[in-house]
Amino acid sequence: MRGQRQARAARQRPCPPAGRRHGWYDVRNIHSSVYCQPLRLPKGLFHFFHMNRGGAHLLIELHYLPGVAWFAVAAGFGRVVVEAREHYVKGSFRNRCHIAGSHGLQRLSVPLVRGKNAGMPIRRVRVAHQQPWMRAHWHSIQSAYGRTPFFEHYAPRLEAHFQRPPEFLFDWNLALLHTLLDCLELELEIETSRHWFPLGETPDHLVDFRNRIHPKRPDPRLQTALQRHPYPQPFLERHGFLPGLSVLDLLFSQGPAAPLILQAVWGSWQEGGL
Repeated sequence: MRGQRQARAARQRPCPPAGRRHGWYDVRNIHSSVYCQPLRLPKGLFHFFHMNRGGAHLLIELHYLPGVAWFAVAAGFGRVVVEAREHYVKGSFRNRCHIAGSHGLQRLSVPLVRGKNAGMPIRRVRVAHQQPWMRAHWHSIQSAYGRTPFFEHYAPRLEAHFQRPPEFLFDWNLALLHTLLDCLELELEIETSRHWFPLGETPDHLVDFRNRIHPKRPDPRLQTALQRHPYPQPFLERHGFLPGLSVLDLLFSQGPAAPLILQAVWGSWQEGGL
């Protein structure tokens, strides 16, 4: 009973106001937001988020349930060109994501129709449905995050995608991306690329970020930026903070305060230079 009263009192505490410092909102007290009423984002937050890159657009490949780093960089630019003219690359986040499982980092992979997917145009890569992988993925997500503070609030919108078998990987990822942007309340300009540019030959208005967020080749500076801004995760007491997880991890844990963590990661990344 005593524990229940303490938990109830914690949930009823008012959220600490977000301080403003040099155009960026102070996130020192953000971790307490998971125990109190949902945080309202300060008006004008995304103006400060987007003003740092001028008129540049981010060119980046599309991931399955993209990670915190993907969204931090995308929100930092504000204008995103999703690579739609590339060829599929095996072993990347294009058909996989990482979540926090009870035994540590858990990998979820979208099965693809057998064949030579490597080298195939990304928009023609088909999803395989011989096994009930969608049910398995959602069960894993629910098992990992079912007890987080904001799971019940966001889960219905995301679960709907796992009840409609997709045909193409790119379309599936794009639909999930738009739902996640809606949940995060990020106002980004998203468009798909019309041309393919070789490495080093992108136009001046595009910042090429393709393949810089990779499961097998983590960027040390990226890892540092993520580790500098930890937040409560499921099973934190067992495995410690796990950087580089799907943004689902941040969304379900922090809810409306998630963009502040994205902003902080973006700021740390900028300090090291893009």
